[in-house]
Amino acid sequence: MQQAQQTAKDLDEGKVAKLQALALLHKWPDAAARSVIVVTALILAGLTWAHWGNIQVDCGRELYVPAELLRGKLLYRDVWYPYGPLEPYTAAVLLGLFGKHLYVFYLFGLTLATGCALLLFDVGEMLAGRAVGLTAAIVILLQGFVSSTFLYDSIFNYIFPYAYAATLGLLLALLCAFFAVRHVLGRTGRNLMLAGVAAGLALLCKPEFGVSCYIMLAFMLLADAMLRRSPRALLRGILQCAPGVAVCIVSYGWFFWKVTPGFILHDNWNFSPGSYFMKTHGVRYAAAVGLRFVPIELLLLVLDASIAILLWFGIAKFSAVNVRRFWSVCVAISVFVIGVAATRRYAPLAMHFVLALLAYPRGMFFIGCMLFIYSL
Repeated sequence: MQQAQQTAKDLDEGKVAKLQALALLHKWPDAAARSVIVVTALILAGLTWAHWGNIQVDCGRELYVPAELLRGKLLYRDVWYPYGPLEPYTAAVLLGLFGKHLYVFYLFGLTLATGCALLLFDVGEMLAGRAVGLTAAIVILLQGFVSSTFLYDSIFNYIFPYAYAATLGLLLALLCAFFAVRHVLGRTGRNLMLAGVAAGLALLCKPEFGVSCYIMLAFMLLADAMLRRSPRALLRGILQCAPGVAVCIVSYGWFFWKVTPGFILHDNWNFSPGSYFMKTHGVRYAAAVGLRFVPIELLLLVLDASIAILLWFGIAKFSAVNVRRFWSVCVAISVFVIGVAATRRYAPLAMHFVLALLAYPRGMFFIGCMLFIYSL
């Protein structure tokens, strides 16, 4: 009799636990997706542990600079560094708190990669739904561990990158985009001010990330002011973004005062006109990344943008008319792009189509699905 009562009690407790779990999922519908992202990051970390980076290339700088800052050296003046000051001092603080161990950098990179995936999930969910956000998050994790996956061999990754300023800058840029999207969608909170602060911090990591964020915010503020036909709305938005700008002015101003702008921009930062890097490697670098004024390359970029816009509007039109037709068209486009990308002979042309599809969320969803399947 007692055993039967105990069994009934265990069954009741099991039912209560299931009901509580269901209530939790109902209360936080994104909890399962976030759990998948975190578990995926941990699994990839376990499969590729310590197979990252190369201290003989850029990664060695990422170890050396924070350690020297802990010894009292001043960035830019005593230690050469080509990016903003936020990341090396952040890494120095972590080394001071947890010790000078390689695991500190590994866990720092893993935290940044997971944070980027979670933020990308939030942005994707707000723009195009939970499935798109989850796919984008999984894709960025695969990219983060790319040096140890089956895609191709590379020493660059998010866990032990060529520059932690890039991964931290990416995290802050995604944070800026997250708050900017919340502001556009009319969500509650000081979203615009937080987006401006995130943009300012991104500018303190890698300038190109911060500049991109401020271009996005400027476009958003101008569009909002034009729609409302109110210059006051533009002025109010600029004032809300001012704290991030103030942080940048104070931080960079202090270093310019201690070291002088010429020494930082000319002798430390790679891409300043007249710097050693630009004199010796500038021509080859510009050719490699496509920063040349070559008519055919500029024409292909314009064609790429035109295809992206046409596909965007085309898919929106198909989705409004016929759902089945919309998905069939998306699948057909994705299969075509992937087929072209698989042919090495036409790889440059395929890259333009891939970039065109990446310009809108549904294209990213299908590309991500195929990349995930291929990586497995």
